[in-house]
Amino acid sequence: MTTKYQLPNKMSVILLESKKAPVVSTHLWVKTGSADEKKGEEGISHFIEHLVFKGTKDFKVGEIAQTIEGSGGQLNAYTTFDQTVYHVTISKNYYDKALHAISQMAGFPKFDEKEIDNEREVVIEEIKRSEDSPSSQASQLLFKTSFQKHPYGIPIIGYEKIIKNVKRKTLVNYYSKRYVPQNMTLIVSGDFDSVEMKSKIKGYFGQIKPGKLEKRARKKDSPGKGTVVKVNRATFEETFVYLAWKVPDIKHKDIVALDLMSMMLGEGDSARLYRSMRLESAIVNYVGTSCFTLKDPGLFLIAASLNAKNMGEFFEELEDGLKAMMLFSPSEAELKRCITLLESDEYYDLETVDGLNRKAGFLDYFMGDYRYYPKYLKQVYGLKPEDIAKTARKYLNPKNLTITIMTKEEKANAEKFAKTFAKNFGKEFKDCQKMKLKKEKYSKPKKRETRLGGTGSAPEFKEFQLKNGLRMIFRLAKDTPVISMRTAMLGGLRSEPSGKEGLTDLLSRSWCSGAGDLDEHQINELTDSMAARLSAFGGRNSAGLSVTMLSPHEKNILDLLEKIISSPKFEKDILEREKGMMLEALKTQMDQPSHVASLMFLKEIFSGHPYARDPQGTEESIRSLTREDVVNGYKKLTHSVGSLIVVSGQCDPELWVQRLNDSVGTWKLVESSNSSPLETLSSEKFAFKNLDKEQTHIITGFRGLVIGSSQRYAMQIMQSILGGMGGRLFTELREKASLAYSVSPINFEGTDTGYCGAYIGCSPDKGKKAVAMMMSEFEKISQEKASGAELERAKRYLIGRHDIELQRNSAFAGGILFNELYGLPYQEIFSYSDRINEVTASDVQALAQKIFSQKKVCVAVGPSQPW
Repeated sequence: MTTKYQLPNKMSVILLESKKAPVVSTHLWVKTGSADEKKGEEGISHFIEHLVFKGTKDFKVGEIAQTIEGSGGQLNAYTTFDQTVYHVTISKNYYDKALHAISQMAGFPKFDEKEIDNEREVVIEEIKRSEDSPSSQASQLLFKTSFQKHPYGIPIIGYEKIIKNVKRKTLVNYYSKRYVPQNMTLIVSGDFDSVEMKSKIKGYFGQIKPGKLEKRARKKDSPGKGTVVKVNRATFEETFVYLAWKVPDIKHKDIVALDLMSMMLGEGDSARLYRSMRLESAIVNYVGTSCFTLKDPGLFLIAASLNAKNMGEFFEELEDGLKAMMLFSPSEAELKRCITLLESDEYYDLETVDGLNRKAGFLDYFMGDYRYYPKYLKQVYGLKPEDIAKTARKYLNPKNLTITIMTKEEKANAEKFAKTFAKNFGKEFKDCQKMKLKKEKYSKPKKRETRLGGTGSAPEFKEFQLKNGLRMIFRLAKDTPVISMRTAMLGGLRSEPSGKEGLTDLLSRSWCSGAGDLDEHQINELTDSMAARLSAFGGRNSAGLSVTMLSPHEKNILDLLEKIISSPKFEKDILEREKGMMLEALKTQMDQPSHVASLMFLKEIFSGHPYARDPQGTEESIRSLTREDVVNGYKKLTHSVGSLIVVSGQCDPELWVQRLNDSVGTWKLVESSNSSPLETLSSEKFAFKNLDKEQTHIITGFRGLVIGSSQRYAMQIMQSILGGMGGRLFTELREKASLAYSVSPINFEGTDTGYCGAYIGCSPDKGKKAVAMMMSEFEKISQEKASGAELERAKRYLIGRHDIELQRNSAFAGGILFNELYGLPYQEIFSYSDRINEVTASDVQALAQKIFSQKKVCVAVGPSQPW
């Protein structure tokens, strides 16, 4: 049942009943964002999003997070140019707590002066974090250049000088005129009774008094008069190139064709630019496209990250790609492949109540109809191949083009490449307008009928053994037409030979790039044409394959999967290409200080053990890797005893067993052993790396638990007590001390050992205090037992999060797979709440004393040493 109605105070409400999981998702859309701010208010929409968590009529500071997390829920919020959204996902038994919390944030925040000042520091830390992020800086440069007058050119997060000085009166004035019921929409999806839900909503949200909405006019940009080029010098290793053309707002009739053009150019592994630039010539680390459509006119974007030396070749290939898009209609197969990808969203979104909620909110806000998606698909089905080429000829006009480049190279060189492209492409654009477009024969697609199945029956489990003993576990569920398969084998980083670091990474990068009689491009086209999501993965302890598909494609995907598992090609040219990408990734590591800190921490905490290595390898080890290394690594990995295949969803187990018995089932499986000695930490370790960044990134940690430890559930509870928005680290270091935007506990459990500790990113002058306060929290949890209320909050949060995460078939497949792979019965994931509830406060304290009495490791990356 779905319905939309209005409360007496004019707040809109949408209810979407779904019995798929015992979970309820609640989102409140406030129709105000950073583009609605006046001069001198830049960033206050985002600031207010923070402040409504900091005390309301019914909740003191920190109590909203404690209440929601203590009921097993997850909460957060985000601000965009056009809207601010608050959301909670929680067990159906506690959904009234979500309604209470969000109604208080929406209607009754206190805006306490002291809390405003505390949160200023947090938001300023968030701004500094964005200044250390290459992608954030590149994005801000693009929008600032593309929108000279329109407020989309102003960072959503605002400016430090505004946040530092904005008065309470300004915040309250903006809130009172924009946070009014008629400017809000509440959307609730999940397992509930609509009659009861309506009564609860009226009780909580009906209290919010109507107010007068102040309409905000937005400045408009003038029509483009020519290509604008802007180049900024940066200290980052990686070069970022963005191109953007102005496009209409989201309701315009041409947006559908622009969406499909974007998919053809740069969305998916078979997309034109990704294929030519990343897979064939390997001149970019990343390239993608998107149609960034908003309430007001938006942008058609092409984004790329690359080595600056490839900039000239990048623009040459881009010119060729865009010219082809304008000159020729796409093939029927290409258009239908993109349509299939769009269709699939309808079914993948059904897997979670959050997916349902997000889609409904987006469509209601931007299109005025939360049931608009079928209408959108009808427009998609009505397009012909020549419509895409016509759209390219209409919108890829150099007059409306902005090119921004962020690079460490000389500005003059980058500007030359961009301006040469603009000049040449301008000529191509004019020439294309004169050429007649050939119409292609095209049979319009019909909407695919996909069996949705029922939701009433409980999932069924089946286990099989292939002829060679390899186990397969099936979870048969019919609630959505989605199937997820995951297979994994013990191995990964800890089994790599000395001097061959990065082997697992190279194997996972190339495994799906050719198999049997299929080359890389054919595999990419097949998976995209069936809207499947196929990938390989590698970690510290294991490696494997993953695929998610729609059930009508089960047989065809299984045909493909059988080849990838049993006969990958590992072609030499692809391996060399990926080695080049790995070397590029090594060069850009310094652009990510938190990642640098993580690698330093691993090196110190696991000194002498394979876990200490960089999973990406070293320049020397990457260059030494050969095809023989990869093939031998693959055989050792896949032919080992203990390998496992798990399938969850609307699947046919007999088909899978029959097909894989004839291929994988013929392998001879052998025992594999990889024991690695671990040195004792006999003294404390400190490591610092000087990087000229806005923040210092700090990790303080200790040796942790092994996989399967009898204390693993106590560890999860200890992590929950320390972490989350209601946890000790967040409350003490962020909420009270305003040290950081990002602070969290960290934990890893490996086959030989693990680690446990905390991470924080803060201003350099706060580093010493941050380290001291982290250690203080470790000491407190060791010396004093957690209170009954705190322990209960942690347990409910973990149990609730567990239930929320187990909505997708991929989550079930992954949970079953890794439990069994590491010697734990998969049934444990279904008795999780019992295991968590067995843990006592004494258990948590005993674990804390064991962990935090060890020698610590502390690392920092930034402009100054924090000790």
